[in-house]
Amino acid sequence: MFNKQKGKNTDALTSQHKEVTDNILFQKPLICLFDMDKSTTRAVESAGFNISVASLGKPVLVSDASRRNQNLFLLNRDWPVNLHEYDVFIVDMAKSDAIAYKEDEHKRVYQTNETAHYFLVEHPQTVFDGRAYTGTILQSELNNIVDRRYILITFA
Repeated sequence: MFNKQKGKNTDALTSQHKEVTDNILFQKPLICLFDMDKSTTRAVESAGFNISVASLGKPVLVSDASRRNQNLFLLNRDWPVNLHEYDVFIVDMAKSDAIAYKEDEHKRVYQTNETAHYFLVEHPQTVFDGRAYTGTILQSELNNIVDRRYILITFA
């Protein structure tokens, strides 16, 4: 009843998973890299550490050509939902390249609460940088880890 039938797809998935886990020499510590450059990420990964790549977000450029008085922004952060399971957090706060504003990326697709929070940017401000606020959210997430120790390394 519960026997798996081996097929081409199952074998392919198994070999892909084995290839990924073969590269990881150290299952622990779990390392979360925030906004690290690609060469550093590759170096840590090639050393055999179990890593995840995350981001506090990028600054967003607001086009001055539209001369609109205001724009609504969402934070563009990206990190694992199981952040509480990680042991080491490495955050690079160096100057980040800004990305262009795209209105459709700053609209909620699914709204589950009665309220929605946006950041309002008004003319003449031309850059929205939500990384400071995202850092506060990250700090709050890390403060919720109370049953064990973790390491936080920040490059500023």
